[in-house]
Amino acid sequence: MINKESFSSRAFVLGFSLIICVALLCQSFKMDNTRITCFQLNANKGVAPTSNIHKHISSLRNMFLYFIQEPRVRKHRIIGLPKDAQIMYKRVQGTIPRTAVVGSKDLNLWLDPRFSTPDLTTCVWLTGNKREQRFYVASLYLDINNTSVVFKELEELVSYCNQNNLPLLIALDSNAHSTIWGLETNPRGERLEEFIAANNLRVENKGKKPTFVARGSETHIDLTLIHPSSERW
Repeated sequence: MINKESFSSRAFVLGFSLIICVALLCQSFKMDNTRITCFQLNANKGVAPTSNIHKHISSLRNMFLYFIQEPRVRKHRIIGLPKDAQIMYKRVQGTIPRTAVVGSKDLNLWLDPRFSTPDLTTCVWLTGNKREQRFYVASLYLDINNTSVVFKELEELVSYCNQNNLPLLIALDSNAHSTIWGLETNPRGERLEEFIAANNLRVENKGKKPTFVARGSETHIDLTLIHPSSERW
């Protein structure tokens, strides 16, 4: 069962710098008696956020998943994360990866390249549970310069999980505004709303506290989406 309370936009902040504060959103779900804690964060490609992520991951003792957008990159490779964790992302020559999924070593986690791009890291967790053998999780970055908002691999991932009734959790930086998860709606938000409704997804953000704060401005652009079959957890 998904712990709804944990999807609250109540978050703690890893004071990354005087200029930018990024909220680390915390969620969790449970399989039988095993709880997996999930964290979502846009690292803004920075040294300080990455260092704090490294420290936080190193301190975790239970099973976890970390959904990162805009990780720190050098020579098209993600750097600065603990080597004793599973670091998943799609490597495309000459392209900077803007998403990653980081998992604890005790998770049977696999990158699914069919539904992955530098802006969408899709993994399947092989749960070992006969009732629900596969659980899909994804870290997503929606480029503000992509006027179509939604792209092919994302549509294919959601369609696949719909057709096969598979649990799906997507943690994303939407770069889109909607009164469903924020205070106002723009055209990008309308397009994303349409996609969410058409695919029977649900926004799990609770409350409307800003998820990103930068010098003099606040935004509500970081979301958690789930497929209805995830309710079985």
